[in-house]
Amino acid sequence: MRVVSILAVASALTLAACGGGEGGEAEEVVPMGEAEIAAEMAETVMPLAGQYTATTELLDFSVPGVPEGMTDTMRETVAGELSQGHSFCLKEEDLADGWKGFSEKMADGDCNFNRYNVNGDQLDAEMACKVGQTEGITTLQGTLGQETQDMTMRVEQNLPVGSVNMTMRMQTTRTGDCTE
Repeated sequence: MRVVSILAVASALTLAACGGGEGGEAEEVVPMGEAEIAAEMAETVMPLAGQYTATTELLDFSVPGVPEGMTDTMRETVAGELSQGHSFCLKEEDLADGWKGFSEKMADGDCNFNRYNVNGDQLDAEMACKVGQTEGITTLQGTLGQETQDMTMRVEQNLPVGSVNMTMRMQTTRTGDCTE
């Protein structure tokens, strides 16, 4: 299951637990320019087009202000959804933006990069993503390869009642040509 879908589940559970509420204003995010991202990608190995399978492990999950029992239930639900994994097709046209296109396919949301640094096979990036009516920040750090990737994702999604914070390890592997 994709990160955006997991955030929707966590958001719904949080709102149900807290009965809605008023939240603070989100901090304004200034996206990184396309030229800056392109410059970072110029010297790195690029992913191959094809079908990818992603497995995700939930490492940490918290919802400040939500009772522990409800947080435990939410954590179990999210971990169960993540453990199902997901598959996606990375097409040649997705690769026009290199790792940016790959990262956006993994997130499967309305995202803009605030930071995108590549050093050899190491990625350090931050995306501002919109999920429904909420906004959040996702950081990605890990190893990039032509057919495999291993990243730690940290997600802080702002909700009307507070925030959902998750840390996940996502491993992706190219399994062949696209099946879509």
